[in-house]
Order: sequence, then structure tokens, then C-alpha cells
Amino acid sequence: MSVGQSGRTGAHDGDSAGSADQHYQELLALVEQQLLLAEAGSADALVGLAAAWERISALGPVNPTPAAASALARAALLLRRTSERIEHMQASLGEEITRTAKVAHAARSYASPAPSLSRRVDRRA
Repeated sequence: MSVGQSGRTGAHDGDSAGSADQHYQELLALVEQQLLLAEAGSADALVGLAAAWERISALGPVNPTPAAASALARAALLLRRTSERIEHMQASLGEEITRTAKVAHAARSYASPAPSLSRRVDRRA
């Protein structure tokens, strides 16, 4: 393992270009999976990809090879689409929270008051 110019440790630094290119293909596959999960609205599954991101980030070369340009360009495009989808999910969730709060407030305002626990004495007699 070596340390690159940025200070990141990369297992592929100095390895063959094929190994680095394989890394970028794995990165691209992860980004594609992330987009599919975002499109499906699977927020929990997206969070579950954090470990895979950590692994790929730790093992990746510091400086990409020229052959990785197309995979990186596609990954960047997919990441933009994923970000847009996640932003849409966040907006939808915010709207749902607002609707739920309004419904809960309305339900509370229509609720009958709780019956009194003490008995009242009729003093008119």
C-alpha cells in the first residue's frame, strides 16, 4: 500500500492499470446500484451502501488512469441523477411530514373533551 499526493492510502497505487480500471468498474457498478435504489425509494438500502463506499474509497487509486475516464464520466452523470432523486425523496418526505402534522392537529381539534372524572352534585333542589 502506498500514500498518494493527496495523502490518501490506496491499495492500487503502483498496481497495474488493469487493477485500477477494475476498481473504477466496481465504482461504476456501485453508483448504478445506488441510482436503482434511489429510484425505488429505498432510503434504508441506500444508507446500507455506506460500507461499500468506504471500501471502494479506501482501495482506490489516488490518480485515475486515462482509461478510467469513461467510467468516471458515467459515474458522475449517474451520481447527479441519484442526487436529484434523493432530493426529490427528501422533498416528498418533508411534504408527508407536513400533511401528517396537519391531520394530527385537525384530529385533535375535533376530539371530544375527556369526560370529567368527578361527579357533579345538583344543588338546585
